[in-house]
Amino acid sequence: MLIGVEILFLAIFLLMHVIFPEVEWGALSRLFDFDHEMSIPTWFSSTQLFAAGAVLYAVSRSSEKHKWFLRLGALVLVFASVDEGAAIHESISSRVRNAESGISQSLMINDHGAWIVPYAIAGVTLLVICARPALDILRNHRRPSLFVIGGMSVFVLGAVGLEISSYLFLREGATLAYLLEVAAEEFFEMVGVTIVLLGIVRYGVEVRGHTQVGRGKKA
Repeated sequence: MLIGVEILFLAIFLLMHVIFPEVEWGALSRLFDFDHEMSIPTWFSSTQLFAAGAVLYAVSRSSEKHKWFLRLGALVLVFASVDEGAAIHESISSRVRNAESGISQSLMINDHGAWIVPYAIAGVTLLVICARPALDILRNHRRPSLFVIGGMSVFVLGAVGLEISSYLFLREGATLAYLLEVAAEEFFEMVGVTIVLLGIVRYGVEVRGHTQVGRGKKA
């Protein structure tokens, strides 16, 4: 269902901005523009991330193990939702771009991407802190964990990999290559979050089942 909606968004974007860009689409063009923060696809992505965080938090309440880890994951997803809607990472680049510090400017890639270093440091820190509970969940809930890992990989490929490639090679206006990169980047992000959400739901079902079994044995 969700992937069907994402394919629809992709088709509309390609129709308006790649196949028939000469047509006057009016307000619809901006509403379905993957490269514009105030658009329906951006709202959809932000809502999806928030929903994933909310579901993960709900799962943490019924889980008997790793509550702090699950709630930290929920917080990260909610932050990603806010970032998607408010473009926090882009505002970081804007602030650094306006700064006069040479050190700050060295963080940029062709005048973009100042968020990469601080986000990478935060990501590595989270991996170190969360390694033990993450591996434990992977051992005991392999299938939903693989969904989450796969979804995160797809999301990062779009949000980080393709975005960095656009900073390096495709920042020369709305060329065909740039529009296709934007389409792939945003589509991968949406599909990645959908897979993560599916994994979280599957994990929640397993946790709930194990909890009920445990309570039944105690009774």
